[in-house]
Amino acid sequence: MVRNDHKVNTKKAKRHYMSYYTPEIEDLHVGYEFQFAPSNSEDNYNWKDGVIQAPGANQYLLERLEKGRMRTPYLTKEQIEKEGWEVTIGHWTSFKKNRYFGIWLGDKICINLNDVLDDNFTEATSNGRLYYGKCPSINEFRKICKLLGI
Repeated sequence: MVRNDHKVNTKKAKRHYMSYYTPEIEDLHVGYEFQFAPSNSEDNYNWKDGVIQAPGANQYLLERLEKGRMRTPYLTKEQIEKEGWEVTIGHWTSFKKNRYFGIWLGDKICINLNDVLDDNFTEATSNGRLYYGKCPSINEFRKICKLLGI
């Protein structure tokens, strides 16, 4: 968040702000990773990492959401690598793991089977496509991989 009462580097603050989004309550589940600002903190820059550990924690999180004190980081290259994928950066950011190949398109990803792709992945058809769609954070990335059995 950009604080209005202090002079900040607007470009840096905007880039920082654009690295996060506020999740919907229905997106929250056990294992969901997020960041929160403690309720006793006056400083919007004092964010802490959190993971939902048990069902039923949603009332506490709902209060955080309503007060604008909960956010989710957008998916990063480092998070994809931490999940065991090999990431290459070229014209697009692509990643591979075992017989799977993916392309990261900002807030969307496309995951295909390697063995049905032509040498040039831009020629890939939908024959081997397992998933193409929204993937804003590591939470959705993990869920997609789990559902695909990767």
